[in-house]
Amino acid sequence: MKRSMNSNSDVNSPNRRIDKLNDAVEDAIDAIEARTDVEAKYALVTFASSATTKNSWTTSGSTIKSKLPTSVTGGTNYEDALLEVESLLNNSTVANDGATKIVVFLTDGDCTQYNYGNGTAGNSNSYDATAMSKAQTVLARLTKMNAFYTVGVGPASSYSHLSELNTKVPSGVSTKSYNGTDISKLDEAFDEIVGSVTKISASNVTIVDTLTTEVDLVENTELVIKVTDAEGNDVTQAEVIAGGITANYDAATKQITLDFADQYEVKDGYTYSVT
Repeated sequence: MKRSMNSNSDVNSPNRRIDKLNDAVEDAIDAIEARTDVEAKYALVTFASSATTKNSWTTSGSTIKSKLPTSVTGGTNYEDALLEVESLLNNSTVANDGATKIVVFLTDGDCTQYNYGNGTAGNSNSYDATAMSKAQTVLARLTKMNAFYTVGVGPASSYSHLSELNTKVPSGVSTKSYNGTDISKLDEAFDEIVGSVTKISASNVTIVDTLTTEVDLVENTELVIKVTDAEGNDVTQAEVIAGGITANYDAATKQITLDFADQYEVKDGYTYSVT
């Protein structure tokens, strides 16, 4: 994702910051949708003093683009934003669908406010430690996500505490904090995040093939796994061990299942087969 404007002022100016951030988000969506091997769903939460789910889960990247904010005013309430994210992750349509779920948390400032009663409390213009603690408490509950990335936009001094949020991600969740202090750094952050989306999508893999009604396996048939690399070389032994690859047949459902260890990443150009 590269653009011609690359001066620091492009993101350091409040009036331009939201435009450059939206450009980066739109480019990221375009890059993901260009991948034919990735079936993506998106959701969008915007926040200032409070948070709103602007769009729940959708396969339409263009819909998300159309709802990106054009301006933001008020405080910065990380907690309320993460509560909206929690609701999205627990949505019955995606909660247990087996898909990789990645949260990208974008802000141009430290947390200044938190939920209190029916309103908010904290400091409207400066970092609030209680606001961070309450946000971290919510984040620690988000066990249904696979990765959590924070991206600060503009002068790093405006979000000097942002990386502290990442310290409370649940165990096993990938995380990283980025400083988008200029256009180049912002582009680099989103390039890496998009790369992680396509990389994670090739892990946690299970392949299921259902036999037709005219075909059945002879009782006690031994399933044979074969793996070849991009050059056609037989690498079965090494990959079966490395990937914890197993093959099973369920006579009741007439399904052959090729399963991989969760941490194993299916390799580009490799062929995995069962006979």
